Amino acid sequence: MNKKFTDICSDALRVLSPRARDCVQRRFGIGHANAQTLDAIGKQHDITRERVRQVVRASLLQIHEKANEEYHAAQSGIEGYVRAHGGIVHAQRLFEAFEKKQGADIGVMRFFIAASQEVMLVDKHKIHPIEPSIHVADFDFDKWSALHKDAHLFFKETKKVVAQEDLYAVLSKKHKHLDDIHIKEHLHASKEIAKNPFGHWGVSLWSEVKPRSIRDKVFLILTHSDQPLHFRDIAQAIDEKKLGKGSRKTHPQTVHNELIKDSSFVLVGRGTYALASQGYMKGKVKDLVINILKEAGKPLTADEVIERVLDQRTVKPATVKINLNAVARNDNGNYTLK
Repeated sequence: MNKKFTDICSDALRVLSPRARDCVQRRFGIGHANAQTLDAIGKQHDITRERVRQVVRASLLQIHEKANEEYHAAQSGIEGYVRAHGGIVHAQRLFEAFEKKQGADIGVMRFFIAASQEVMLVDKHKIHPIEPSIHVADFDFDKWSALHKDAHLFFKETKKVVAQEDLYAVLSKKHKHLDDIHIKEHLHASKEIAKNPFGHWGVSLWSEVKPRSIRDKVFLILTHSDQPLHFRDIAQAIDEKKLGKGSRKTHPQTVHNELIKDSSFVLVGRGTYALASQGYMKGKVKDLVINILKEAGKPLTADEVIERVLDQRTVKPATVKINLNAVARNDNGNYTLK
């Protein structure tokens, strides 16, 4: 299809009267910052909210009756996409897909879906727990519920997040009619099951899936980092992974304050932190040297001590040597605690 959805929508709206067209545009947010309520539109035109509802409903029927081939092709394109992805797609994911494919903004997509007889917005009052999603008219919600139930039981047993391919492998054994694409979209429609920014699935309420506090966000970033990170880099990673609040940037000092007060985080260099659970020891360089010599159970050379400390801290070798000489005795190059 060569013509953009936005242009097809504009053409379709031309069959309406000026008032009806304005009601439809405001209701779905076409050419407006957001979709507007029935009350707000009613006040704009000095009519009741019920009359607005009637105007919008009648307008969509009128558009459908007088639609051209391009309009029907656009509707078929949306239906085809939803069917190809298992019959149900999270609304935001559908909007993003068609923004890339057809340059259609959210308002235009809301219009096409509301006017369609083949796809529709899920009735969240009848199907629970489900995200705002678009489904084909003949979608089998019993099968969706069965998959959702099995995924929930799996996480209840494992009690931890799992890689995408591992979850798909488990679910595909019981739901052989669904391929990986279908399983993915079915899961994205669930309110209780979600994927974190690192591609791991789990229960939506888990902090490893949808972290809410700064502490949880910092913990998630460090968990998936292969090296310690400076607090400024952690703040930047939170924003890059879209874990922050909307468009507001995460303040590095807020992150630093959280790192300082929580014993889960270990200072390993100037402003640089790692997780204690990843094997990093707390304490000053002197404390590390003492622990290393205790755990060794035998004398160690200076190089051996330095190497083990540098695995834990970003410091100069000379700093390690000074602390080593302060707490250990040197017997022909082999160090033991005094």
